[in-house]
Amino acid sequence: MSDHRALRAYFEAGQYMASLSSTLELPVSIFVTFMGAAMWADRRDHVDGPMPLEELAARTGRTPSSISGHLRYLGDRYRDGKPGFGLVKTYEHPTNGRMKTFQLTPKGEAVAEHLRYLHGRD
Repeated sequence: MSDHRALRAYFEAGQYMASLSSTLELPVSIFVTFMGAAMWADRRDHVDGPMPLEELAARTGRTPSSISGHLRYLGDRYRDGKPGFGLVKTYEHPTNGRMKTFQLTPKGEAVAEHLRYLHGRD
């Protein structure tokens, strides 16, 4: 018999993420961006401060413009004032005003913690 724990965790994570909004769909690429943001938002080893969007793009295999759009979708407002998921906030980079950085919101931290729980249980 095959062990489906990892598949079940991914399935439940997808269901949980889909349940966060009744008006927005969550494409896989945006889910991947959220997972990357959750893994690297608190990274403290970057010499120039918080991780810039360009580095998140490189680590997730996306373009910086895609990551920027994904983070808007995951943020408070997406397009034309439409509400986003409220999971991520972007900021001007502290040492380079032409760059943006990101941080999970308290709601985003709670979602990331729930996803960690789904993965860790048997």
